Amino acid sequence: MEKEVLDTNAFLLNQDASNPLYLFSLRASELNQITTVFRVGRDGQGNLEGYQRTESDRYINDIAEYLGTERAVLPNSIVLSLSSETQFRFHDLSGLRERGIGQLEIPISEDPDNRIVDGQQRMLALAQNAQENFPVPVTAIVSDDVPLERELFFRVNRGRSVSSSLVNELLPVIDPPLPDKLQDRKIPSILCERLNRNPSSPLYGMIRRASTPKSKRAEAVIKDSSLMGVIQESLSSPSGCLFPYHNIATGEVDIDEAVEVLTVFWGAVREVFDEAWGLPAKRSRLMHSAGIQVMGQMMDLIMPSVSPTASDAKEQVVCELGRFAPACRWTSGSWERLGGLAWNDLKGTKQHVTALSKHLADIYYENLPS
Repeated sequence: MEKEVLDTNAFLLNQDASNPLYLFSLRASELNQITTVFRVGRDGQGNLEGYQRTESDRYINDIAEYLGTERAVLPNSIVLSLSSETQFRFHDLSGLRERGIGQLEIPISEDPDNRIVDGQQRMLALAQNAQENFPVPVTAIVSDDVPLERELFFRVNRGRSVSSSLVNELLPVIDPPLPDKLQDRKIPSILCERLNRNPSSPLYGMIRRASTPKSKRAEAVIKDSSLMGVIQESLSSPSGCLFPYHNIATGEVDIDEAVEVLTVFWGAVREVFDEAWGLPAKRSRLMHSAGIQVMGQMMDLIMPSVSPTASDAKEQVVCELGRFAPACRWTSGSWERLGGLAWNDLKGTKQHVTALSKHLADIYYENLPS
């Protein structure tokens, strides 16, 4: 049985011969027939799937309300990736081939393979409140290459209001060139994912990422950006405990060794501060970005003198943490040497993080054996 197709006139642009670009328009009802949203997530093996962010109901409602008005105009194109079953044929009329004008045939199915690369919020708003015949500008490539779609989504949206968590999670699967600022976050993102996915990691399932399902978000109490910042600082600073595993000349990092260091340190933190461990940031400042940053500073102070492969590595770190642990006020009380700052008034600002890091380092040194 021959598949049903949607025909539309289109204009072909050969920006990249392997991935031709098509410009055309469809009615709102037709767009809803042929497209699907490919949300970011993880498969059973932990591999990254999709790339689309969670929709914003408020933003969608605002667009839908506007589209319901008589003077509605939607100038921005919806960007699609059409399946390779899509066919394009030039029109035979004189001059049209040279101008790149032809007919695009897009298969229609109950489970469409045509994915929205950019414009999902507008698409959902169109489905909610636009007239069925409302014409919508569309830009599309024909490709079954999800990594290509993901990279296109990333580069189209990087300067927009895409959550830093989604950017962080997509970075490891985006090929260079990347701006230096983003390139520096790539390895920390990979390390975060290793720590978050490994059942033997003390941070297993505790790092909140864009792909974290709603059912697991209560357990994911650490923002990935907080931990990534700690890792990035440790990798780039000569005084960082992860710096020896970073080849500055090539940019390569010994991922396995870095994971070992992080696993030993945070495993010891979990043991020493068990009452504050795994709680939401509102109940434990250890899990707050402030606590993660401060403990990152202490990690760089402690770990250079500990061999992460030693059989008693965690016990050594537990001992070192014990030198300042009694002074910590993660879930109650006040920080006496910080002017009586209440535990829950601690913020992730540079001022608070710097002051608390110095405070704990001072106590640590005071309690070193003479």
